[in-house]
Amino acid sequence: MTITLDGRDDLTIPLLRAIRFAIDVGDGGTAQQRSMLVDLARIVFDVRDLDPDALAPIEPEEVAVRFDTITVRRRLRMFLVLFMLCRHPLPGEQVARVEAFVDALGGADGELGLVQARAMADAAILEITDDLHRAWDASLDRMTETTLRDEYRNTEQPSPELVARVLALRDLPRGTLGREYVEFYRANGFALPGEKPGIPGFFLGHDMCHLIAGCGPQAHEEIALGAFLLAAHEDDAHWAYLLGVMAIFEYGAYGPSDFEAKIGTLGRPSAMAVVLDAMLRGQQCYVDLLAVDHLAMAHLPIAEIRRRFNIAEPEPPFPPIIDVT
Repeated sequence: MTITLDGRDDLTIPLLRAIRFAIDVGDGGTAQQRSMLVDLARIVFDVRDLDPDALAPIEPEEVAVRFDTITVRRRLRMFLVLFMLCRHPLPGEQVARVEAFVDALGGADGELGLVQARAMADAAILEITDDLHRAWDASLDRMTETTLRDEYRNTEQPSPELVARVLALRDLPRGTLGREYVEFYRANGFALPGEKPGIPGFFLGHDMCHLIAGCGPQAHEEIALGAFLLAAHEDDAHWAYLLGVMAIFEYGAYGPSDFEAKIGTLGRPSAMAVVLDAMLRGQQCYVDLLAVDHLAMAHLPIAEIRRRFNIAEPEPPFPPIIDVT
């Protein structure tokens, strides 16, 4: 699957040049960033065998002239911030370099994601700031399943009534969102919402998004879901969510007690390909997937939901969940 930048094939190479020189703080970019750039060129834009060093230099002023619409600027900004966050450790020089490009692409409109990223860099990256904690908590609250928000936003104790409500989805046919949601939890050994203290209203909608978007539960797939959601609907809450996921699974810096934080996830073989595939499909999605009423769609086949929202099948395919009963 490939995309164009708002139908403008002439912007492909300038975009790759912009990323290449935005990540360069005197070293040409890290090995991980350069490998990701090659993957981006191949997977998203069908540019084969890219040599990052063969790309001609480009400065923010030229980028601002070439990228002159909201759509193309939005896509470039997204890539710039994601590539920036894959440098370990993240020095202030790297953030400043990307900031120069983002500022040239829209000033205040280009700050989505960068404000929190700057705070992360200023805190030496491994100490996530209170600002990011607050943004993360706010994004979780907003993304909590609408019909569960008031009663099950947070729980101090297990909620048997919520467990029973979720288990009732087991009676739906295989292939439906509700049934596959329960099977997804069983296959991966997850506790159902309400079985343990936590934020069940969030996890129900979150994991139904995993199924609809075709993103599994591994570390790189969690980042992929964040990229999908941001590509479908770019706003502060989705940026905060993606940055929080990156903090957990790319930096090993922060996470709830039941999550294992990891470092350098996107440097693993094929990880970036999965993230880019999710981002591509998210850009084609018609809706903010976390904002929909998932429980109201529980009876529908996942394939039908994807058709309704213009969500392409994932590549590589999301593995089917086997009924173990």
